[in-house]
Amino acid sequence: MEKPSLIVRVLGLLFGSNVAGASANEQRLDYFPRRLPPNLDEIFFEEYIRTLRIPVIWVTILVFAVILLTICFFQSAFPYIRELFGLALLALLVGLVTILHIFYFWPLTKKWGYANQLTILNTCFAFLVGTLGWGTFLAWQTMPDHYIGMMTTIFGSILGAAAVILSYSRVSYQIFVTGLIIPGITFMFTHTGPFYLFMGILFIGGYFSFSIINMMEYAKQRQLFDARQKLAVFNAELTRKDAELDQELLFASHIQMGIFPEPRLTVNQYTFQTTILPLGRISGDYCDVVTRGDITFALVADASGHGVPAAMLTMAAKNVFSNVLTEKISPAAALAQANHEILKMIKTQDFMTGFLMKLYPSGLVEFSNAAHPSAFFQTRQGDMKLLDTPGFILGGLDDVDALYENGSVQMRPGDRLFIYTDGVTESCNAQNHFYGVDRLEKMLRITRGLDLARVTTRIFSDMVSFAEGVPFRDDIAMMVIEYHQP
Repeated sequence: MEKPSLIVRVLGLLFGSNVAGASANEQRLDYFPRRLPPNLDEIFFEEYIRTLRIPVIWVTILVFAVILLTICFFQSAFPYIRELFGLALLALLVGLVTILHIFYFWPLTKKWGYANQLTILNTCFAFLVGTLGWGTFLAWQTMPDHYIGMMTTIFGSILGAAAVILSYSRVSYQIFVTGLIIPGITFMFTHTGPFYLFMGILFIGGYFSFSIINMMEYAKQRQLFDARQKLAVFNAELTRKDAELDQELLFASHIQMGIFPEPRLTVNQYTFQTTILPLGRISGDYCDVVTRGDITFALVADASGHGVPAAMLTMAAKNVFSNVLTEKISPAAALAQANHEILKMIKTQDFMTGFLMKLYPSGLVEFSNAAHPSAFFQTRQGDMKLLDTPGFILGGLDDVDALYENGSVQMRPGDRLFIYTDGVTESCNAQNHFYGVDRLEKMLRITRGLDLARVTTRIFSDMVSFAEGVPFRDDIAMMVIEYHQP
């Protein structure tokens, strides 16, 4: 495809894709944007007033005014000094009223409506600039040509700066520019000679060029304002949807907490203390205590990832194990059957690990591990032992029944079991070091004589201290089990 010519591309940039050959995707400045709705129009002009309240603007105007009046005072003939001094005082008074209107009266006159406020502001501009412009015109009558050229350059600087400063209002700028340009044009074309002809043409060209600059700046401000408003609407909608989602997740968390056992639970000869700390509203870690006659099953599982997908998997696991666990089944067989059922239910790459224990009234504990962190067995005297068996993740592969094995341990009154998820040992500190199994074992030794509720509390407190302010990266679940005398 032939590339458009430079002229066509420039026209496309200025007037949009309606120019033949201009790309529809090229940026466009709309010199005449549609009028804003009243509520947005008011916000747009509030930004205009905030811009006019920048102190450096008024310091610059004061400096330019002082320079102009100083040149006029020293270079014009004396018959005009009295008139010029009077006009200078009038300009000072009008300037003071303009500043007071912008900084003080604007908030007080909001009840009049922003359109009336702008009318007052533009009237002040007209008096202020007109006074300076016509006062300068009087001084020029007896001023050398080279000083007139110098002051014309100063006028150009003022109008160029104003084209940007007054970019929020084309009306304000037109009032401002005509207040200086018309006296200049009047003076130049009421005198003869090439100098005055050239300066008159310069004034006319300056009017059109600075007006175009102001129109471009206005278009930029409007496009920027429109973009901010669209972004604000989008952010508001996003905030609303985020609030709705958070409310739904909160509701889901209440439902999920309903499937977990009570934090403190005594069943037969065993007391259970469970702590589940989701990374967000809902958890991908799962604890359960299931009773079948005299037999009690304890399960701690961890779904891959966290958030909604992991929480959905825990809900599925709750249903699966409720159906699988029977008084006769061994932990290894229960994990194998659960693996088959979970595979039928999930069609993604998600999976879970789990540690299942079968607790007998006599204190005998059978257990089986599905690629989960090893459990701790702690005697009443403080001896520690890791409980583990070979196994495979749940929901990963189908033909892995033989990989699940049973282990056993005999508990005596006062002995404890501790099962947890990897959110405990894999929490990091500022040096990117893991909390680790060794530190967890140390805390279990320290908390050996404490009540079960204080065990998990002290471990979590130590995790927070170890993390040094680094946020946790995963859900956390802990279960402490203590055996009592039958």
